[in-house]
Amino acid sequence: MMKKVERESSIGTKIGWAFRVLRHTLQRQFEACGYNITLEQWLILMILKNKGACSQYELTEACDKEKTTVTRLIDNLHKNGLVRRVQDRNDRRSNIIYVTQKGLEVERVLTPIAIELNRKALRGFSEEEIQLFFEMLDRMVKNVSEDK
Repeated sequence: MMKKVERESSIGTKIGWAFRVLRHTLQRQFEACGYNITLEQWLILMILKNKGACSQYELTEACDKEKTTVTRLIDNLHKNGLVRRVQDRNDRRSNIIYVTQKGLEVERVLTPIAIELNRKALRGFSEEEIQLFFEMLDRMVKNVSEDK
């Protein structure tokens, strides 16, 4: 069993804890504005807004999520009128996902909330510290990815 001190200084524990706090706070802020949308659903809307229409496979790759997870997210977004599915003319097994006007409006309202939370989370850090933090995270990911 890992000692308490070791757990508290674990990189994964610290990053996971920070992510859960940020995710929970963002979810509460979305709900306070009257939107019952998850972080993952909002990310799909952002991808579609920025990249345009995508296949479900492209969304799966962009989100770095499992195919079944992305399918469920798209199902919920579709049910709420935020995206629409169109069968791919070149491959009937594939769907192209488009963000709807309603989805664009939701993304437009929620994005500033996420930007503000990001700004708040980084309050008190210098630009150099923020840059170093991002570089360190990138390097950790690269270090771990090299072992695959």
